[in-house]
Amino acid sequence: RAAMGRGARRGRRQGSSTRCPLPLRYAVPACIAIVAALLVPWELCSLPLAALRRLYHRHALPLLLPLAKPHPPPSFSSLPAGRPASLRVEVLDYTAEAAAAGAGQAALLRRVVDRRRPAVIRGVPTAEALREGLARRGGLLGLAADGRVGPLDGVRVQSEADFVMAHERDKGGMIGSTPAALRFINGVRLSDFVATAAEPDFLYWTGVPDDSWAEALGNRSAWEDLAVVPEDSEVRLDDVVPLLWLSHHGTAAQAHHDTSANVFVQLEGAKRFFVWPPEAAWTLYPYPNIHASYRMSQVNFSDPDLGLFPRFGSVPPLVVDVLPGDTVVLPPFWVHRVESLSLALSLSVQSPSDTEARLARAYWLRVPFGAADSPRRKALAVLTYVAALLQELHLGPAGFMREVYETRFAALYPLNSLYFLHAQE
Repeated sequence: RAAMGRGARRGRRQGSSTRCPLPLRYAVPACIAIVAALLVPWELCSLPLAALRRLYHRHALPLLLPLAKPHPPPSFSSLPAGRPASLRVEVLDYTAEAAAAGAGQAALLRRVVDRRRPAVIRGVPTAEALREGLARRGGLLGLAADGRVGPLDGVRVQSEADFVMAHERDKGGMIGSTPAALRFINGVRLSDFVATAAEPDFLYWTGVPDDSWAEALGNRSAWEDLAVVPEDSEVRLDDVVPLLWLSHHGTAAQAHHDTSANVFVQLEGAKRFFVWPPEAAWTLYPYPNIHASYRMSQVNFSDPDLGLFPRFGSVPPLVVDVLPGDTVVLPPFWVHRVESLSLALSLSVQSPSDTEARLARAYWLRVPFGAADSPRRKALAVLTYVAALLQELHLGPAGFMREVYETRFAALYPLNSLYFLHAQE
């Protein structure tokens, strides 16, 4: 408020308009609250109030004054419009790669993940064994006929092909909720799932494989063989999550990113992957982290609203089709959208990355601002820290908060919404 007041007085003396853009006025406390969850030096809270005030005037105030006058935001994406010629999804032959690297399956998968580029590997031994095991049992039709796989719980049903997940990890405390058109059904037999593939509604299921699926696929430890656990890492095998994916033809998992390394094996049917590098995430307008569908794009790919999402499409995706036996390796934070080109069954093995482990550890650290003995001292410490952090990242607060608002919140809370009108009052 002090920074805004000084900026306003300076503007009045210069005879210019000083009204701060509405999104910035209400993004300031949100930005401070988010960044305050990071590790903060205890020394900030133990400094005398006079020293904190000097830090504030020296570091924070010069950065916060530009909030009083709008300026064009910086672009976070380092990618130019269009697809860089050097960026593509590599298609690798397992035998050739393993021979060249002198590595086994686990070591080769780690090497591919460490490249930080998506790749499709053909001929991975575990993937081939799973595909052949399923084929010996007649594929999905054979499993549906003999009834050896248990009923499916949590089958998603909707009339739209694009599935936007909600409350996948956090069940409460978020804005937004599961779309009303999405229904969940428990106890669905595999035969019914397969038989309804030609009906208008789309069915989509994901779940941890139980013993019946492990027996049907002929390999009880396949997910362990596909885990990517770096050596000398704090990630453990117990942290690895295997998931089966069963989908009707035409269904699509909305564009999203995972913080884990994802080894994805196509068991039956075909799928098409659309992949974007992490730097392009801002062009896909992800939901904010406090939303039930966070990490997922807000854009309706079937009918994108370019007035609401003007940057959408500025960075074209990398596209690759995967067939039975193919293994897709997706590094952490790469955005991907997956469309089913037929009735399809897939297995993904998600291994927490070192980045994810470090973030998880940092998020659970206690914020030391409680050591401040007054709200005024605490506010000065937080504001000084936020301003110094943005300066270290070479981001101006005004441009940073405008970028966050426009790419994450504007579609949910436009300027003419009741939320902002109420806040203004």
